[in-house]
Amino acid sequence: MGMPRFYRARAAPRSGVSKGRPHLGFRCRVQRYPSEIYGGIPQSDRPGAACCVRVNTELPSGFFQRDIPLLHSLRSRVRVFLTLRQQDSRTPHYPTRRTATARGIPSPRLHAGHPLECSMTRSTHAHGLGMRIAVIVLSTLLAAMVFLYVVTTSKIADGAAKLSAGTTQVDDGSKDVSDGAGQLAAGAEDLSAGAAKLDKGASDANDGATKLVTGSASAASGAASLDAGAQSLAAGALSAADGAANLAAGAQQLYDEGALKIADGANAAAAGASDLAAKTGDFTAGVVGANGIIVDQLIPGAKSLNDELAAAATSDDVKAAAANGALLAKTATEAQEHAEMLKALVAGLSTTQAPDATTVATIQALANGLEQEVDGMAAPTSKAGELAQGLINASAGAGLVYGGLNILASGDGDKWPGTKYLASDPVAPALAGGAEFLKGKLGELSAGAGSLATKTQSLVDGAWSLNSGVQSLQSGSANLSAGATNLATGTTSLSAGASSLASGLATLSKGAADLNEGTGTLVDGSAELAAGSGDLSDGTAQLVDGAAQLEAGASGTVPSLLPFGLGILLAGLIAIGLWIGHRVNHRARLANAGSVVTA
Repeated sequence: MGMPRFYRARAAPRSGVSKGRPHLGFRCRVQRYPSEIYGGIPQSDRPGAACCVRVNTELPSGFFQRDIPLLHSLRSRVRVFLTLRQQDSRTPHYPTRRTATARGIPSPRLHAGHPLECSMTRSTHAHGLGMRIAVIVLSTLLAAMVFLYVVTTSKIADGAAKLSAGTTQVDDGSKDVSDGAGQLAAGAEDLSAGAAKLDKGASDANDGATKLVTGSASAASGAASLDAGAQSLAAGALSAADGAANLAAGAQQLYDEGALKIADGANAAAAGASDLAAKTGDFTAGVVGANGIIVDQLIPGAKSLNDELAAAATSDDVKAAAANGALLAKTATEAQEHAEMLKALVAGLSTTQAPDATTVATIQALANGLEQEVDGMAAPTSKAGELAQGLINASAGAGLVYGGLNILASGDGDKWPGTKYLASDPVAPALAGGAEFLKGKLGELSAGAGSLATKTQSLVDGAWSLNSGVQSLQSGSANLSAGATNLATGTTSLSAGASSLASGLATLSKGAADLNEGTGTLVDGSAELAAGSGDLSDGTAQLVDGAAQLEAGASGTVPSLLPFGLGILLAGLIAIGLWIGHRVNHRARLANAGSVVTA
């Protein structure tokens, strides 16, 4: 045999420990009668290098046993090197090499020489680590892909359902927006009409404000005139108050000193005349007594009354009152007219929206009080001249009484002999008839004196009432002057406020015009909004249809995946069956190899 032979060795694994290291032992039978077998020596003992190979041979039976210590790392493949040298007489020495591999240790470096490597395999079948990792990764990726696909389609279906519900709500909202746009258009039209009315009202208010400015200016002028009249009335009331006080004092003095004495004397004369008439037997004594009364009482009382009335009548105050009676009556009339004017002006001011309601109320109350005071003072003031003239006339009458009493006592020629004469003896009998006449006349005199006293008392009361009324008139005129001043100030402020109101109403009118224009623009925009909301409603309806279709398609994805899942499951079952057949076949081959080796 001139060609080298290739030897194939099959080994059965045997675990063991050599020199404290883990190793695998293989027992092989070399075929074709090898002549020599040498063991390979490793180049180094470091990790990754080949370990010591020990080969035990038994010739000629052809059995040998070798132990292969493992490296410290068992993570990769290991190559076991056997150097088999065959010596044959018919062929030259030629080395032949085979490789034997075991899984778990990196490949070592080859040793020097002409090796003949014999291929040997382990008895347990195992795939490589890379293939295992690849299978695990691919299986994991396939499962993750299927899981993610199912989850994604479920999420898509859920999202499509939510999108459908949301688009339904959007559709409803778009309809509401469309309805609201219609209502907005209607409201904008109403707003436009209201703005036009507001513009017209602002114009009318501007005209009214202009009239208010004119009226306030007129009220200010009237208030100034009222102030001047009130000051004049106050001055006249002050003068009238002084005259009324003097008149009341003079009337009181006239009553106390003159009228009472006349009344007393007249009463005494009447009593004497009565006695004279009753006692005609005592006619002489009565005439003498009457003469004494007339001479001693009536004449001095009449003289005193005449003097006092003359003094009162000739005083400057009474003369001034008598001379100014027409002036006082005119002043009272003017006071009434001014009071009526003030009342009407205040009433008009209250209707023209005065700025200060409290001031208006105060002036109104003052005007009412002034009207009452002037009405109460008018009668005494108008009669003050008559009272003064009556006092002068009373003075003249007192002079006539005094003259008459003198004539009564002394006589008047052929008309009356006088009581002095009657008291004399010749005329005493004739006095009886005259005494009766004297009684009646003296009774009338007594009644007239009583009436004079009563009227004089009324004159005193009227004078005091006149004084009180004039005092009230003076106070009221002062208040009227102050109120007129406040009224003038208020009307000035009212005029300024009316001017400001007119300016503001002009601005309001311009703003109302701008508002009217803006509402027109709003009406146009609301119409465009209504059209856009209609388009939005159509678009949302289409979106609802698309969402429904998307939901239907997404929900049908998972059921459509079921056939693919069943196909993948069937392919997996087929792969598992093939792997089981591969394992069974591998076990059978191992069993056959073991039987050959043991043979």
